[in-house]
Amino acid sequence: MEWDNGKNLAGIIIDLENVEQRFSAGERSESLKQAAQRIYNRAARHNDSAQSNWCREIIERAQKLINVCQ
Repeated sequence: MEWDNGKNLAGIIIDLENVEQRFSAGERSESLKQAAQRIYNRAARHNDSAQSNWCREIIERAQKLINVCQ
């Protein structure tokens, strides 16, 4: 088992917040949708049960952005 110090998850959260900021600024591009999809996929692959609540929240927030940008 490899120790996960949370940096990977922290990076995902930072990326999500950057995408949400672009969305709040009015962007609705295909690029924004793809960025949200990458975040969704990264969070879905993150399999640390201790951080599962964070991953679930990230997935939900990314899914909302993906749906709006369709």
